[in-house]
Amino acid sequence: MIDFGTGGFRGIIGDTFTKENVHLIAQALANIIKKENSNKKVVVGYDYRFLSDVAAIWFAEVLAGNKIHVLLSKEATPTPAVMYMTKYLDNDFGAMITASHNPYLFNGIKLFQKSGMDADVILTGRIEEEIKNIKCINVLHSYDPLFNDFVSEIDILTDYLENIKRFISPNIKGNNVKILFDALHGTGAISLTKITKDYNLDNFVTINESHDALFGGKMPNPTVDAMMVN
Repeated sequence: MIDFGTGGFRGIIGDTFTKENVHLIAQALANIIKKENSNKKVVVGYDYRFLSDVAAIWFAEVLAGNKIHVLLSKEATPTPAVMYMTKYLDNDFGAMITASHNPYLFNGIKLFQKSGMDADVILTGRIEEEIKNIKCINVLHSYDPLFNDFVSEIDILTDYLENIKRFISPNIKGNNVKILFDALHGTGAISLTKITKDYNLDNFVTINESHDALFGGKMPNPTVDAMMVN
Protein backbone atom coordinates (compact mmCIF):
# COMPACT_ATOMS: atom_id res chain seq x y z
CA MET A 1 0.00 0.00 0.00
CA ILE A 2 1.34 3.42 -1.01
CA ASP A 3 -0.29 6.25 0.92
CA PHE A 4 0.46 9.91 0.35
CA GLY A 5 0.47 12.69 2.90
CA THR A 6 1.64 16.32 2.86
CA GLY A 7 2.29 16.20 -0.87
CA GLY A 8 4.37 13.06 -0.83
CA PHE A 9 5.09 9.46 0.08
CA ARG A 10 7.51 8.40 2.82
CA GLY A 11 8.62 4.95 3.87
CA ILE A 12 11.35 3.01 5.60
CA ILE A 13 14.16 2.17 3.20
CA GLY A 14 13.98 -1.48 2.15
CA ASP A 15 10.46 -1.84 3.58
CA THR A 16 8.05 0.43 1.71
CA PHE A 17 10.63 2.72 0.15
CA THR A 18 11.78 0.33 -2.55
CA LYS A 19 12.69 0.43 -6.22
CA GLU A 20 9.36 -1.19 -7.03
CA ASN A 21 7.39 1.52 -5.23
CA VAL A 22 9.48 4.32 -6.73
CA HIS A 23 8.69 2.83 -10.15
CA LEU A 24 4.99 2.58 -9.32
CA ILE A 25 4.76 6.23 -8.28
CA ALA A 26 6.67 7.36 -11.36
CA GLN A 27 4.43 5.29 -13.64
CA ALA A 28 1.32 6.68 -11.96
CA LEU A 29 2.58 10.22 -12.56
CA ALA A 30 3.43 9.32 -16.16
CA ASN A 31 -0.12 8.03 -16.68
CA ILE A 32 -1.57 11.30 -15.39
CA ILE A 33 0.79 13.33 -17.58
CA LYS A 34 -0.40 11.37 -20.61
CA LYS A 35 -4.06 11.77 -19.69
CA GLU A 36 -3.59 15.53 -19.42
CA ASN A 37 -1.69 15.64 -22.71
CA SER A 38 1.10 17.55 -21.01
CA ASN A 39 4.27 17.94 -23.06
CA LYS A 40 6.20 19.76 -20.35
CA LYS A 41 9.43 18.41 -18.89
CA VAL A 42 9.56 17.16 -15.29
CA VAL A 43 12.21 18.47 -12.89
CA VAL A 44 13.58 15.75 -10.59
CA GLY A 45 15.86 16.44 -7.61
CA TYR A 46 17.26 14.55 -4.65
CA ASP A 47 18.86 15.18 -1.26
CA TYR A 48 21.56 13.60 0.92
CA ARG A 49 19.58 10.63 2.22
CA PHE A 50 20.47 7.00 1.58
CA LEU A 51 19.50 6.02 -2.00
CA SER A 52 18.22 9.50 -2.91
CA ASP A 53 20.55 9.90 -5.89
CA VAL A 54 19.87 6.34 -7.06
CA ALA A 55 16.11 6.66 -6.56
CA ALA A 56 16.12 9.83 -8.66
CA ILE A 57 17.53 7.73 -11.50
CA TRP A 58 14.89 5.04 -10.92
CA PHE A 59 12.20 7.71 -11.12
CA ALA A 60 13.69 9.23 -14.27
CA GLU A 61 13.99 5.82 -15.94
CA VAL A 62 10.23 5.30 -15.74
CA LEU A 63 9.37 8.77 -17.02
CA ALA A 64 11.85 8.26 -19.87
CA GLY A 65 10.30 4.86 -20.54
CA ASN A 66 7.03 6.71 -21.10
CA LYS A 67 8.76 9.17 -23.45
CA ILE A 68 8.51 12.01 -20.92
CA HIS A 69 11.47 14.38 -20.80
CA VAL A 70 13.22 14.82 -17.46
CA LEU A 71 15.45 17.59 -16.11
CA LEU A 72 17.52 15.80 -13.48
CA SER A 73 19.50 17.82 -10.95
CA LYS A 74 23.21 17.19 -11.39
CA GLU A 75 23.78 17.34 -7.63
CA ALA A 76 21.99 17.03 -4.31
CA THR A 77 19.78 20.04 -3.77
CA PRO A 78 17.29 21.57 -1.29
CA THR A 79 13.65 20.76 -1.96
CA PRO A 80 12.66 24.43 -2.57
CA ALA A 81 15.11 24.55 -5.48
CA VAL A 82 13.08 21.89 -7.32
CA MET A 83 9.87 23.70 -6.47
CA TYR A 84 11.31 26.97 -7.75
CA MET A 85 12.56 25.42 -11.00
CA THR A 86 9.19 23.74 -11.61
CA LYS A 87 7.56 27.16 -11.35
CA TYR A 88 10.32 29.04 -13.19
CA LEU A 89 10.12 26.72 -16.21
CA ASP A 90 6.31 26.73 -16.10
CA ASN A 91 6.28 22.95 -15.86
CA ASP A 92 3.21 20.98 -14.89
CA PHE A 93 4.94 18.60 -12.47
CA GLY A 94 8.13 18.12 -10.47
CA ALA A 95 9.48 15.50 -8.09
CA MET A 96 11.94 15.43 -5.20
CA ILE A 97 13.47 12.37 -3.56
CA THR A 98 13.41 13.24 0.16
CA ALA A 99 11.81 12.28 3.45
CA SER A 100 11.99 15.83 4.82
CA HIS A 101 12.43 15.78 8.61
CA ASN A 102 11.88 12.05 9.13
CA PRO A 103 14.59 9.86 10.73
CA TYR A 104 17.53 8.64 8.64
CA LEU A 105 16.00 5.23 7.90
CA PHE A 106 13.22 6.88 5.89
CA ASN A 107 13.17 8.19 2.35
CA GLY A 108 10.36 9.33 0.14
CA ILE A 109 9.05 11.23 -2.87
CA LYS A 110 7.49 14.67 -2.85
CA LEU A 111 5.50 15.66 -5.93
CA PHE A 112 4.90 19.19 -7.13
CA GLN A 113 2.30 20.60 -9.45
CA LYS A 114 2.01 23.75 -11.49
CA SER A 115 3.57 26.86 -9.94
CA GLY A 116 5.87 24.61 -7.89
CA MET A 117 3.26 23.92 -5.23
CA ASP A 118 3.11 20.74 -3.16
CA ALA A 119 0.83 18.16 -4.71
CA ASP A 120 -2.65 18.74 -3.31
CA VAL A 121 -4.97 15.99 -2.09
CA ILE A 122 -6.62 15.82 -5.50
CA LEU A 123 -3.36 14.99 -7.25
CA THR A 124 -2.12 12.59 -4.57
CA GLY A 125 -5.52 10.87 -4.63
CA ARG A 126 -5.20 10.44 -8.39
CA ILE A 127 -1.70 9.02 -7.95
CA GLU A 128 -2.99 6.46 -5.44
CA GLU A 129 -5.83 5.43 -7.76
CA GLU A 130 -3.47 5.11 -10.73
CA ILE A 131 -1.15 2.88 -8.70
CA LYS A 132 -4.01 0.47 -7.95
CA ASN A 133 -4.64 -0.01 -11.67
CA ILE A 134 -1.08 -0.20 -13.02
CA LYS A 135 -0.50 -3.36 -15.02
CA CYS A 136 2.74 -2.41 -16.79
CA ILE A 137 5.71 -0.23 -15.85
CA ASN A 138 7.69 1.22 -18.74
CA VAL A 139 11.38 1.53 -17.91
CA LEU A 140 14.17 2.95 -20.05
CA HIS A 141 17.32 2.01 -18.15
CA SER A 142 20.01 4.62 -17.60
CA TYR A 143 22.57 2.42 -19.38
CA ASP A 144 20.47 2.47 -22.55
CA PRO A 145 21.86 5.02 -25.06
CA LEU A 146 18.31 6.28 -25.64
CA PHE A 147 18.07 7.34 -21.96
CA ASN A 148 19.99 10.52 -22.68
CA ASP A 149 17.44 11.47 -25.33
CA PHE A 150 14.89 11.95 -22.56
CA VAL A 151 16.92 12.77 -19.44
CA SER A 152 19.18 15.80 -19.16
CA GLU A 153 21.26 16.72 -16.12
CA ILE A 154 20.92 20.40 -15.24
CA ASP A 155 22.14 22.89 -12.66
CA ILE A 156 19.09 24.03 -10.73
CA LEU A 157 20.90 25.61 -7.80
CA THR A 158 22.26 28.65 -9.64
CA ASP A 159 18.91 30.06 -10.76
CA TYR A 160 17.37 29.24 -7.38
CA LEU A 161 20.08 31.10 -5.48
CA GLU A 162 19.96 34.06 -7.85
CA ASN A 163 16.25 34.32 -7.17
CA ILE A 164 16.84 34.31 -3.41
CA LYS A 165 19.44 37.05 -3.77
CA ARG A 166 16.84 39.28 -5.40
CA PHE A 167 15.31 39.66 -1.92
CA ILE A 168 18.57 40.37 -0.10
CA SER A 169 19.83 43.91 0.30
CA PRO A 170 23.31 44.38 -1.19
CA ASN A 171 24.06 46.46 1.90
CA ILE A 172 24.72 43.31 3.92
CA LYS A 173 27.92 42.63 1.97
CA GLY A 174 30.86 42.38 4.32
CA ASN A 175 28.64 42.60 7.39
CA ASN A 176 30.48 41.43 10.52
CA VAL A 177 27.45 40.04 12.33
CA LYS A 178 28.25 36.70 13.96
CA ILE A 179 25.93 33.87 12.89
CA LEU A 180 26.14 30.15 13.71
CA PHE A 181 24.23 27.97 11.25
CA ASP A 182 23.58 24.30 12.05
CA ALA A 183 22.97 22.60 8.71
CA LEU A 184 22.04 19.30 10.40
CA HIS A 185 23.97 17.51 7.62
CA GLY A 186 21.30 18.54 5.12
CA THR A 187 21.41 20.13 1.69
CA GLY A 188 20.70 23.56 3.18
CA ALA A 189 24.46 23.74 3.73
CA ILE A 190 24.93 23.81 -0.04
CA SER A 191 22.65 26.75 -0.74
CA LEU A 192 23.12 28.97 2.29
CA THR A 193 26.90 28.58 2.40
CA LYS A 194 27.18 29.70 -1.24
CA ILE A 195 25.11 32.79 -0.54
CA THR A 196 27.19 33.78 2.49
CA LYS A 197 30.36 33.54 0.42
CA ASP A 198 28.86 35.75 -2.28
CA TYR A 199 28.14 38.40 0.36
CA ASN A 200 31.49 38.08 2.15
CA LEU A 201 29.91 37.21 5.47
CA ASP A 202 33.14 36.07 7.09
CA ASN A 203 31.61 35.58 10.52
CA PHE A 204 28.92 33.23 9.25
CA VAL A 205 29.96 29.82 10.60
CA THR A 206 28.36 26.59 9.40
CA ILE A 207 28.49 23.41 11.45
CA ASN A 208 27.34 19.89 10.56
CA GLU A 209 27.62 20.71 6.86
CA SER A 210 29.14 17.39 5.75
CA HIS A 211 27.18 14.79 3.80
CA ASP A 212 26.07 12.33 6.48
CA ALA A 213 23.02 10.18 5.70
CA LEU A 214 22.82 9.29 9.41
CA PHE A 215 22.49 13.00 10.28
CA GLY A 216 25.05 12.71 13.03
CA GLY A 217 22.80 10.25 14.87
CA LYS A 218 20.17 12.95 15.43
CA MET A 219 16.81 13.81 13.90
CA PRO A 220 17.20 16.01 10.80
CA ASN A 221 14.78 18.46 12.32
CA PRO A 222 15.56 21.95 13.69
CA THR A 223 14.48 21.20 17.25
CA VAL A 224 16.33 22.29 20.39
CA ASP A 225 17.63 18.75 21.01
CA ALA A 226 18.81 18.23 17.41
CA MET A 227 20.61 21.58 17.32
CA MET A 228 22.21 21.38 20.76
CA VAL A 229 25.84 22.52 20.48
CA ASN A 230 28.30 20.85 22.83
